[in-house]
Parts: sequence; C-alpha cells; structure tokens
Amino acid sequence: MSIKPEDLKLEEIHNTVASLKDWAGGLTDVNVSPESVAAIYNEEYAELKGTLASESVFTNAGITNYFEKLLDKTYDGQIGVTFNSIAPNADYDGCVGHYTFSFLNKDQEKTDLHATFEFKASKDSNGLTYHHSYKAEETPKELEDQLPDDYQSFEGDEPDALDSIDLG
Repeated sequence: MSIKPEDLKLEEIHNTVASLKDWAGGLTDVNVSPESVAAIYNEEYAELKGTLASESVFTNAGITNYFEKLLDKTYDGQIGVTFNSIAPNADYDGCVGHYTFSFLNKDQEKTDLHATFEFKASKDSNGLTYHHSYKAEETPKELEDQLPDDYQSFEGDEPDALDSIDLG
C-alpha cells in the first residue's frame, strides 16, 4: 500500500509528506549541518528516536546532537536517502515505510543502512513532531505490522517513493 491522492486530502498526511520532503531535502543538501536538519523539527515539541540511537530525544539540542553524531560517521559529511516505500500509518495521522541511507564511511567505503520509519508532522505545518526510525532488523512488531509491502530499490534515475508523491 502506498499513499494515494485521496490520502493527501487528510491534513495530517499532507503535512507529514510535505515535512518529509523538507527533511529529505535538508538531510541530503550539500551544505547540510546538524542545525539545518534540526530546524525541520517542530521547535516547541518533537520526538526523535533516530536509526542509530538507543533512546528518544525531545529537544532541539538533542536533535542537533543526534545529527551531529550521524554526520560525523561519514567521510565527507554527506548522506543520501532513498524512500523505498511510504504509506499512511494505522491512525492516518502520519506516514510509515522504508528508507535507505547511503554514505561514505570514514574508510571511504559506501555504506547502505536499510531502515524503517514513522513520521508525523504538526497540524499547523510547522515541522516534524514525531520521528522514529529503526534498523530494518530491529523494527518493533507494532511498526512492522503497518509497513507497506511495495518496497522498491529505486535504482538509477527513477524518482523514489517520496519524490513520486505530488502534493498538488
């Protein structure tokens, strides 16, 4: 199951997809910084449980610190992200799916990290409020049960699952 045009009529889904597009663009920007990614999260309240984190953080400083550590794992401070699938979550107040992070590690070897996610955005379109991400093999059952079954690798010039969604 993927996001359908009628799903985008729901304010929560529309806002989440719009925020996801901002997040993906910010994370993959050539001038990415921990602060620029953290700015995509709601300043008043956001929860991030990052792919490589063991617990959630709830402050802008905590989110900045997470992305500082993530970017520090790369050779050149650059990360690519491909959304392999995306669908509304069970409550239709956010999105779930699969994505792949790609980067050069400190030894300049390409690393692909396959992960699952759930994102939610604020109702006033003021950034992400909820972002949980897990290594694919560590996905909790509750999230696994919601994941779409249309996973694609999107090799070459194909737009990924997020890029193929037209917000209208």
